[in-house]
Amino acid sequence: MDLWLTERETDHLRVQWRIRETLHRTRSRYQEIVVADSAEFGRMLLLDGIIQTSLKDEFIYHEMLVHVPLSLHPKPEKVLVIGGGDGGTVRETLKPPEVKRVHLVEIDEMVIEVCRQYLPELSSKLDDPRVEIHVADGVEFVKDRRQAYDVILVDSPDPLGPAEGLF
Repeated sequence: MDLWLTERETDHLRVQWRIRETLHRTRSRYQEIVVADSAEFGRMLLLDGIIQTSLKDEFIYHEMLVHVPLSLHPKPEKVLVIGGGDGGTVRETLKPPEVKRVHLVEIDEMVIEVCRQYLPELSSKLDDPRVEIHVADGVEFVKDRRQAYDVILVDSPDPLGPAEGLF
């Protein structure tokens, strides 16, 4: 069987990836979560049918999201990551030796669980003792906090569904 994933970018552009196998499919309270093994990009995480990351090229996104802002702060010891339940942003955030504490706020606990199982290359640092995971809405989390962070990183999908308020 020839299986293709098609993602509609605009009314005039669609992109396709050949899928070897669907490894996991579930529906959380917030979204459909799929992990697929693609022929070109390896394992991919999809939320509501939209690719969030893939093993082959995830470093491009995660490195730019993290290292540019962290390099602008003179001493980024305490970092808040909103979203990013796959773990790639946390992994990159822990690389600079100045970072002492990372709080990850992810609204969908199932994203974390699925990525721990199927994308350990990204999620392995979620168990680092410097990481504190909060399963909560990022907007509400920030409203209720009085503590300061040196850097806040928002690793969010497109502004649809539960991520809409982050924009």
